[in-house]
Amino acid sequence: MHGVFFFYVDDIASRASLEQFQHITLVGGKQPPGPLAHLQSVLGNLYTYWDPICANFMVSAAMEFISATALEVRPEIVCMDIHPSSIGWPRYLRTKSGMASGFSCAAFPHVAHPDITTYIQALPEIEEYLCLVNDILSFYKEDLAGETMNYVSVRAKVSGTQAKRVLVEMVEEVADLHRRIAEILKGNPDALAAWETLEHGFIAWHLSLERYKLSELGCFW
Repeated sequence: MHGVFFFYVDDIASRASLEQFQHITLVGGKQPPGPLAHLQSVLGNLYTYWDPICANFMVSAAMEFISATALEVRPEIVCMDIHPSSIGWPRYLRTKSGMASGFSCAAFPHVAHPDITTYIQALPEIEEYLCLVNDILSFYKEDLAGETMNYVSVRAKVSGTQAKRVLVEMVEEVADLHRRIAEILKGNPDALAAWETLEHGFIAWHLSLERYKLSELGCFW
């Protein structure tokens, strides 16, 4: 799944409704001509290259991303007070609005990894790792833009702490996830190598794109 599609969805969320994408696709309809129509085609082609279960996970992740992206910009959600007892809300919203479950599967195409048992148990940790890394590396640009619906800000509100403290906690969580993923995959060198390629590429991708403005902080790849 090409990241350009999801940048597009993220960028148009505030000026176009995405809420009908899933319904149109499921009833066999065609998306309006343009990027969303191409995305519909790409999702259908995933089954050519990945195990059917992994392809299902990737499609589900794309659908949830689109729905959650549309949800995040609804005025009533933007203005909604965050209840201090809703401790599951930040992670719930982040899981829905992220593509980590799809990207984690994408690292293991069927032709190179025909046995899903060599990597399937690492997927929960990989998904969480990718979510947290994206949140950490996205926060600077989001903070500059005054965004408050990102995971760091919502988690800070729920926990009654500062965003900087949340970022420190998240970095510590990422380090622990990195260790656990390596431990799970160490008995399968090919799967471990595929994960390491994804990990390095994912971080490099964020550092190299002007979108994230990390060069302003002296971060380069």
